[in-house]
Amino acid sequence: MGSMFRQKPKFDELEPQSPNNVSLAELFRVGSSSPDIDGGRQRLLNSKFLHHELRVRTSQRAVELGSLPFGLSDRKHVVRVRNYYERIFDRLDSLPPPTTLADDKEFTSNLETIVLSGHADVIQSMALGVSEFRKDLGDDFTEDVRLAVDLHLNRFFIARIGLRFLIEHHIASRKTMEGYSGIISSACSPVEVIERSVQAASHTCRHHLGDAPNVKIVGDRDMAFTYVPYHLHYIVFELLKNSMRATVDFHGGKEEKLPDIQVILAQGEQDVTIKVGDEGGGMQLGEAKKCWTYLHTTAPPPPELEEDELSGSLDGTSFSSQVNASQGGLGSGSTVGALAGYGFGLPLSRLYSRYFGGDLNIISMEGYGTDAYVHLNLLGTDCENLPRRVLNSPSSSGSSVWGE
Repeated sequence: MGSMFRQKPKFDELEPQSPNNVSLAELFRVGSSSPDIDGGRQRLLNSKFLHHELRVRTSQRAVELGSLPFGLSDRKHVVRVRNYYERIFDRLDSLPPPTTLADDKEFTSNLETIVLSGHADVIQSMALGVSEFRKDLGDDFTEDVRLAVDLHLNRFFIARIGLRFLIEHHIASRKTMEGYSGIISSACSPVEVIERSVQAASHTCRHHLGDAPNVKIVGDRDMAFTYVPYHLHYIVFELLKNSMRATVDFHGGKEEKLPDIQVILAQGEQDVTIKVGDEGGGMQLGEAKKCWTYLHTTAPPPPELEEDELSGSLDGTSFSSQVNASQGGLGSGSTVGALAGYGFGLPLSRLYSRYFGGDLNIISMEGYGTDAYVHLNLLGTDCENLPRRVLNSPSSSGSSVWGE
């Protein structure tokens, strides 16, 4: 059955346009500009650029979601996400191009409302839609089905990372924060990010399983490099959740103490590598090969939330709220996310790793444990002199095409 999606006439004009490439050096310069120096000229230029660029990219996301294969576009949770992007587009399209700093203030306020709105739980809604699709499909789907679904979802999510990056960078650039250009940190401390991820993952694991292993961090604790902290947090948090769940499941109920999870840091001339190793029993070779597809999960699905509970439950936080949560530990502590069950954690973590030309690899030993290797490119000095892998990565392109 074909999709019931009906494209907005305005999309016919904007959706075919290619997203503009935006270099990290340009973004760093924009985020570092100050109205006190240039009278707000650079910020206003960026607002004008975003007014057009974000309409192009949101229209593309809506059209992509209306063109998913095998009826996935018509799943209620996917429709909900598509409606969210259409609302963003309508809001942006109703605003005139900013011509003054007052216009920029209103434009940025609208962006913040969109990002922080209760409808921004894109990842969880998509996961629920795919989970429903996966349940109906059973285990009989072909390799062609898997490849097609993964290709479309990878393309959608890598483009979404780029879209949110532009929005949140512009919002954060309103205020000057020492060591930051927008959401890019010129001295990102992996140890600090890892320690916050450990705290959050441990809290989640204890909430769901009643226990959590300790995490030992090995390496240069003073290491710092230019990067986006919340990208790194997402990756490490997901890996730690997986390792903690596997460790408790494999060793739970035994009298001995849970074995530590070890996080090892290493820095070379162009790369930072983070290894997350556990003794959680590992995976069979066949299971390890499936860990990158959205159509597979080793955990039982979490209970489906009601419509009004979905708002912000998984991915409705912006850079600013993530910074607040990381500085204050666990924020309000009023909600705890699912430990596992959506099947999106590893695929999305790999996309975040690859966004700046890095990668994520998994090596598992059945009967012992699993090692995850996160490879991150050093983003130069103030995002200048970037390695070729960064220049050729989705971060420096329109982020609209993604393949294996």
